[in-house]
This record gives sequence, C-alpha cells and structure tokens, in this order.
Amino acid sequence: MSKQLALYGFIRRKDGLTVRPEGVERGRCSLFYSGAEAAAVVSWIKDKNFEPNPHDMLRHEEVIHEIFDKQVILPAKFPKIISVESLERSMEEMEDDLRKVLQRIVYKNEYHIRVIMTDPVVPAVEDPPVNQYNTMSKFIMENSSRYKYKHYFPLLTQEAKEAEFVDYAETVVRHISQKLCIETTYWRGKSFQSEKVLLESYFWVRKHKTEIFEKCIQDLKKFYPNLRFSVMGPNPPYNFVQLEFVENL
Repeated sequence: MSKQLALYGFIRRKDGLTVRPEGVERGRCSLFYSGAEAAAVVSWIKDKNFEPNPHDMLRHEEVIHEIFDKQVILPAKFPKIISVESLERSMEEMEDDLRKVLQRIVYKNEYHIRVIMTDPVVPAVEDPPVNQYNTMSKFIMENSSRYKYKHYFPLLTQEAKEAEFVDYAETVVRHISQKLCIETTYWRGKSFQSEKVLLESYFWVRKHKTEIFEKCIQDLKKFYPNLRFSVMGPNPPYNFVQLEFVENL
C-alpha cells in the first residue's frame, strides 16, 4: 500500500519552505517536488486508518497561516489525504495551472466580506409577517433620521415601502462595492442575497495596500451604523482552478 500524505497547499519551488510548522498527527511539514515550478507542502501520515477530525482541521488552517505570514501559499481544502503516487501524478498534470495561479497571487491578499442588516428593534407581534422586508423596511424608513445617512422615504403603502427599501438596499450595496473596489485588484460577489445579507464578496488586495483597504472598511462602518460588516482576512487567496486528485484503488 502506498504511503499517505496530508496536503496543505502549493508554493513556488524556488521559494523553498521558510518555516516548518507541525501539521496533522503533529508531523513536521516538508516539501514534495514533482514538477519544475511548484512544490507541495505536505506531512507524512503514519496511521493507515487515519480519518480527519476537527482538531486536524484546525491544525491545517494553522499551518496555512503560519506559512502565509512568511511566503506565498496556494491552500488546498481540508481534508486532503492522498497517496504519494496520486500527488505526483496530479502535480505533473497541473504544473502549468499551478504556476500561473501562484504567479498571480504573489503580491495579493484575500478578504471575505459580508454586509449584514442589523435586526431593527421592533415591537413583538403575535403573527410576524412571512416576508421580513415589510417589518424591516417600515422601521428603517420611518426612523431614518436616527441614522447618520439621511434618505427620504415618503409615506407609502406597505407594498410601495418594500419596493422603496429594495431599491435603497441595492443603492447601498453598489456604494459599498464601489468604495472597496477602488483599492482592489479583483473582486467577485453576490449582492442582496437574502432579507439580512445585503452583500457577500471576495476581494483580492495588493499586500502594500492592505492598510488602506482596511481603513476604507472602517470608514464604511462609521457611515453605515445600522449595518454589520463581517470581515475575514487577510487570507491567502484560494485557487480557482479545478483540481482533482484520483486515488489508486
């Protein structure tokens, strides 16, 4: 039976591995070479019956971030336990894709940002409406003067208020996206996903612009006090190339 490896991600071979963190089963990480440009960050699995668990998932993330603090890494999603032969064969097939992706992310960080509507304080009702837009839009429009940004909401019917709220929310999403895109090199997102999540997006930011981007987020938080910005990052950008590892039976 072939030896098994825990795969954490890929780095540029010429960069080497500047740190040697402990990974799954407390094994020291090392590099696995196959192609000419990329190297895999791996640790050896001793237990043939090994099955990933939550603790190992945490170790996986810690390894990625420890390496990311020092150099570029293209993370592999966990769990990824594979054989030596499978990893070698896959790296040879993916060599060109890995090289291109690693080159793109050398100077970039990734941020995952969600903009969430803070639940308004509304009186409890015995039969809450099925569509929460009605309650939320009514509260926000009739109390808009409480917020730093002012927007005129005329006294309309309930249906018209909801339509006005949807239009207003889309305007807010567009404004936030445009502000954040100024300092980014790439972004993708879904806007107005549900009654509470107005924006969910990923931004690639050049590393030397990280502080500027974070300041922009802080400014937006002050400008929209009734929205909650959930920010994850900076993280190493994840690979968007489809990578498939086929095990030998």
